[in-house]
Amino acid sequence: MYKGMKIRLARLAALSGAFLAVAGLGGCSLLTPTRAEVPPRTVRTKVTTPVIATKGVLTVAIDASDAPQAMEAADGGLVGYSVDVARAIAQRLGLKVSFVTDEGPDAVGSDAADIYIGATSDDESDDVEVAGSYLENAPALFSASDSISAPVSISDLSGMTVGVQSSSAAQDIIASTDAPVTVETYGNVNECLEALGSGEVDLVACDATAGSYLARAHGGAHFVGALDSATSYGIAVRARNADLSAAVMGALDELEADGTLDAIHTAWYGRMPRSIADSMVSGVLTSEERRAAEEEERRLAE
Repeated sequence: MYKGMKIRLARLAALSGAFLAVAGLGGCSLLTPTRAEVPPRTVRTKVTTPVIATKGVLTVAIDASDAPQAMEAADGGLVGYSVDVARAIAQRLGLKVSFVTDEGPDAVGSDAADIYIGATSDDESDDVEVAGSYLENAPALFSASDSISAPVSISDLSGMTVGVQSSSAAQDIIASTDAPVTVETYGNVNECLEALGSGEVDLVACDATAGSYLARAHGGAHFVGALDSATSYGIAVRARNADLSAAVMGALDELEADGTLDAIHTAWYGRMPRSIADSMVSGVLTSEERRAAEEEERRLAE
């Protein structure tokens, strides 16, 4: 298969070269059309009022402080992975998108927004349904090279120095493991990654999405593995709005099937896997396991 593909590519390259030569002799030039010259893809509008509040517009509630999933750009607009996913969903539904940032997941139950992107199972209620999964996140380990990769055991880190942000979930997890490591604390994830790039620490423990996003500016830190069970982020829709839920989930399925979701994920998080559940560092108690152990200790002490 690969041999045939190479032959076809070689033929295409030869034909393209011949065409360019002829075009050059004729005094012609081939120019890439500008974005304005490319006709927009026409998508039939799949939902309208009263399924959505405003005709032709998908109103999306989002947490604009949840960087890098959503954050305010220099021009005042919103950027981020979740922002791009929301725009892609709206496009597949044939709708424009409008963001509201001062509302939570319960906004979908009060008609302040059609959907909330970035919801977890904790956000579900009688009025709010959370469906789909477009992102997984957890505290994670990063190394300065790809020589350390999953699967990793906490014992593999013996003698290493780990940089963590002070008072972070990652710091708490490292402390709870009794891992044979030295811990250095920093003010933020950027400082942790700077220390990793300079060789001051061997590893960094931080939020997986933040670390993956910032890694490109700090010497290409590599995702090693998750330190806790992943939190899955989905989309909240009013529980009684079955038509919108079906349409949004259908659009999300399309983005998954044709690789668009993977492309957006890679653009923001690089080589961090879409599903991080299989890259869990062994020998680490998850937050659920720690809570269960603490509750058992309290029960026995009573």
